[in-house]
Amino acid sequence: MQDDTPITKTLTLSSPGLKRALRYEMNNQFVVQVLGRSRFLLFPPDQAPLVHLHPRLHPYYRTAQLDVDAPDFVAFPDARHLHGALEVTLSAGDILFVPQIWLFHEVSLLDGGLSATVTVASDGDVKLATTDIFRTMLKVPDDATALERVTAYSRYIDHLLLLLRIDSAAFAKKIFVSKYAALKAELAISPQYEFVEQLCAAAVDDWRRKETALESHIFGQLQDAAKIAAEYARKLSPVGVRSDKYKVSAEGEMVLSDYVDVLLFNAVGGQHDLLIAFLEGCFRK
Repeated sequence: MQDDTPITKTLTLSSPGLKRALRYEMNNQFVVQVLGRSRFLLFPPDQAPLVHLHPRLHPYYRTAQLDVDAPDFVAFPDARHLHGALEVTLSAGDILFVPQIWLFHEVSLLDGGLSATVTVASDGDVKLATTDIFRTMLKVPDDATALERVTAYSRYIDHLLLLLRIDSAAFAKKIFVSKYAALKAELAISPQYEFVEQLCAAAVDDWRRKETALESHIFGQLQDAAKIAAEYARKLSPVGVRSDKYKVSAEGEMVLSDYVDVLLFNAVGGQHDLLIAFLEGCFRK
């Protein structure tokens, strides 16, 4: 580690029985138990789809929708397949290392406790690639029509995933199921939902005909930006636990999922029902 690596130190005072939601951080963390005891559950990154993380633009981003202490198997039936948990109880003087991107859940045990959490900013592949990927964004002209925006972003996402040998329809469905399906049941669907569905239908039809209303230089920029983002994403492929279905690592899938969340926002705005309409409508085969 270089001497100039930033270190954040956080002191947490916990009352008896206090729970912190299952979550993850982009940095490596050392948890030092000063007084009392705490119980931790840790899950590897490949379990992220089963805990149903909130979308990147949600107020509870990086936390799970699933309550691992009292799982709702009606809302999250696939959570029954959650596995690979490591359970650790810390007593005074113990230190726990939590790797970046790993999911962790903390419960302060009945005797209460004082814990000091030292977060060390990581300069590993995940952190660096994530920073680089999010610097790479498609630029659509301000005067582009709604159809042109939806067409451009759907093609950009598809091209990016194609470069990574990921099926866009399957990946879009995976994002929807893991992040948005339970939220959709609680959302009030706006009138714009149907409009986005119609835009996606038009964009998909236009795509199939190999025609577009956008100028050719926009698609040249689309392909160039997708190549850059894909190269950064490939940096994630050697690390962590690999998914059976996709070529990138589990960490890479988490980063790409967040990246797609931002692209959806740029395409149709920040309402979750419109993001859902885009996911469900723009990647049909």
